[in-house]
Amino acid sequence: MYHLPWILKLDRTRWSGSGFDWTVIPAAEPGSGPLSQDYNVIQNSVTNAVVADLDGDGRKEILYPSYDGRLHAYWLDKTEHGSWPYKVPGSGYRFASEPIVVDLDNAGDGHAEVIFTSWPQNGGNRIGQLHILDYLGNPLFAINLPAPRDDDWNGSLGAPTIANIDSDADMELVIGTVSSGVVAYDLPGSANARILWGTGRGSFKRTGLSPVDESFTLNAIPSSRVIEPGSGTTYLLKVQSSGLFTKPVTLNITNPAPAFLNISPTSSTFSPPGQVTLTITDLHPPGQLIPGAWYAIPATASGGGFTRTITVNLLVGGTRTYLPLVLK
Repeated sequence: MYHLPWILKLDRTRWSGSGFDWTVIPAAEPGSGPLSQDYNVIQNSVTNAVVADLDGDGRKEILYPSYDGRLHAYWLDKTEHGSWPYKVPGSGYRFASEPIVVDLDNAGDGHAEVIFTSWPQNGGNRIGQLHILDYLGNPLFAINLPAPRDDDWNGSLGAPTIANIDSDADMELVIGTVSSGVVAYDLPGSANARILWGTGRGSFKRTGLSPVDESFTLNAIPSSRVIEPGSGTTYLLKVQSSGLFTKPVTLNITNPAPAFLNISPTSSTFSPPGQVTLTITDLHPPGQLIPGAWYAIPATASGGGFTRTITVNLLVGGTRTYLPLVLK
């Protein structure tokens, strides 16, 4: 037996959209079979899927542990990026709990950490761990859970919970273990943590419902224009959110050719829902420009720990060619 992610619509038909096709699910990777399904050997892995934006691109990834002893993270392109899947380290068989997803430092790059616990094969005084990975599945931190009190092994099967349970500013992790009770760990530097999936099945309601996206989107209308040398044009840059994101957003435009382009937004700071008019003036002398000049102009909006980058395109001059093109 192995686990694979599915995305279904409300009518339980397979989903596709936004350039992604999940009508065919990903193929099982090598080594996806179970290490063991015998709870006399190791306790069962009861899988819960987690949906959260790991890399800050505005799209959510699908995370889940499986009987293969690994924690998986699928992007919407149906692949596992970076170092995913992550194999739980340790002697004998090891399984991972449902993870939680938290941007611990909230440094503005949108990258979140993945936090989970593990449990070992029964017996042998084996001990599970608390694990913290980066958004690409690389290990950042691991610590052994306490030794068993009245048993010959210890670990944690359920997802951790992140919360501030004391009087300081930092968050703590609360973990229920098999044979050493409930334990709590401090998370230094986490006072401004951005919690994307903070406990088992997403919330204390245990609904498994993905939280509403609390970030924003950035779009250009139109995304491309064509002008004559020496003339100008405008684009409308729009920032929108679900309504939960209300912080100011700072706009930064990179001019790829300062000698030939003058770029001027009406404002460099705005809040969603909001818009900025971007005016671009070409500095070539009027007349023909053959071949034309093509410019890709990055526009980046940052705020509230999120960053969105789009590209507006501009063609100056050139020769108009219409199909069919016949050459002799």
